[in-house]
Amino acid sequence: MSERAYRVCILANEIVVSLPGAYYCITYYKSQNSAQLLAKHFLDADDPLIPVSVSEFLDRSARIATEKAKELGWISETSSRRM
Repeated sequence: MSERAYRVCILANEIVVSLPGAYYCITYYKSQNSAQLLAKHFLDADDPLIPVSVSEFLDRSARIATEKAKELGWISETSSRRM
């Protein structure tokens, strides 16, 4: 599934990535003490109705959120390489 299918929303200091039509949704945030994004509020089981596993979703959503965080100036190129 293309990364274009993923939905990205910015809510205050959080980046929420979801996959429409699936149960998958994850919230990323940047702690003051962290050089990279941290994740919270996500499912850990596959959605049997779509051909994307939860591990694939988590991998793609991390890349999408990291790119968005760079665009917003939340993280630098150097710090994102650690993810």
